[in-house]
Amino acid sequence: LKSGYWQVPVSAADIPKTAFCPGNGFPLYEFVRMPFGLHDAPATFQKLMEDILGDLPFVKIYLDDILIYSPDMETHVRHLREVFERLSAAKITLGASKCDFAMEEIAYLGHIYDKYGVRPDPDRVRCISEWPIPETVGDVRRFMGLVGYYRAFIPRFTAMAKPVQELVSRCADQPDNVRAYWGNEQQRSFEALRSALAGLPALA
Repeated sequence: LKSGYWQVPVSAADIPKTAFCPGNGFPLYEFVRMPFGLHDAPATFQKLMEDILGDLPFVKIYLDDILIYSPDMETHVRHLREVFERLSAAKITLGASKCDFAMEEIAYLGHIYDKYGVRPDPDRVRCISEWPIPETVGDVRRFMGLVGYYRAFIPRFTAMAKPVQELVSRCADQPDNVRAYWGNEQQRSFEALRSALAGLPALA
């Protein structure tokens, strides 16, 4: 989309809530279009896009990123037309420079989509496989956050991740910079998770 958030008008009653002053001697400014940085802006924009396109089974939406997938080119053209018509009716504008059409393979939200299905982005897989041994609670949380994003691709993920996940749970109240206890169980779990994504087939 072209300047996605800016396409959403702020209701008249809420415009004063966006007021800001850039400094002494400057007037007060207010947003009439939804800016970045408002607490509920992402949720508001996601809901808008879901209201417009969410019922279409061939569309995935994440904020201003729209993925349209089809079994063949003829169907893809029909799908594109329907999406364009809905966006036009909602007065949502696309940015041509941000659009890719008729792609046989595309990276989207850390995944690769193609005719075979969906698989983790190889760059993310490489990042996981080369992840250094965690030293702090924050390191452990970041690793589990990344590898957990791909749990659907890892058979028996819950059992494999249990020792590290239990460590995360035990340290729930600890700040990120606290040194993490790291024993043999955690190391085995960590090594299994690091290598689990390599060579996995795509999910249909």
